[in-house]
Amino acid sequence: TLVKVHRAGEGAPFTGLKPAGEVEPVIVAADTALGSGFGLLLRQGPAAVRPEVLAQDLGANEADFHRHFPDMAVFRAEMLADWAARAYGDVMAGVEAEAGPAAQLWRMGQLLVSHPGAAEDAAMRIWARENAAVAQAVAELDARRLNAVKALCLAAGASDPEVPLLIYALSAGYATVAPPGRAEAGMQTLLRLAGISPAARRPM
Repeated sequence: TLVKVHRAGEGAPFTGLKPAGEVEPVIVAADTALGSGFGLLLRQGPAAVRPEVLAQDLGANEADFHRHFPDMAVFRAEMLADWAARAYGDVMAGVEAEAGPAAQLWRMGQLLVSHPGAAEDAAMRIWARENAAVAQAVAELDARRLNAVKALCLAAGASDPEVPLLIYALSAGYATVAPPGRAEAGMQTLLRLAGISPAARRPM
């Protein structure tokens, strides 16, 4: 999908995927720009994610930037797609590596505050306060993650419909309000209160 967007933005046709090991220069440049966008978002906040600042950060000019991204709406959409895919995939890959729903719930709680993109999650929530497209992406990711928590709760025997939301809110909230190392202790307390037996789990 990203390849097609880049090619269309440059007025070139999509000619199919390249063999393994071959990456088109346009994709390399676009990935570099996306990396710059995430870096600026984390360092300076949403206001820094604009063409002139991105171009300066990349050591280029705005014309170079717009050769890859017709406008900021396209760039933002690609940032959001990249972030959402990693934010869901990184968490679920770790969860699915555990055996049994109880252990998976423990791991879900850990990863929501400690997966590689956790800082980006927090930055996206701040950006969502002022941008409707970002707010929609955050809401969609929250819904996907919460559905996963609901399924695990049912499998683990926690039938109270409020438990999944409490688990998700606690896990996500720890990323912004609790000292490091407190997430697992809070999750243990909540799961015990929900009647979910402790299970073997990895340390934070």
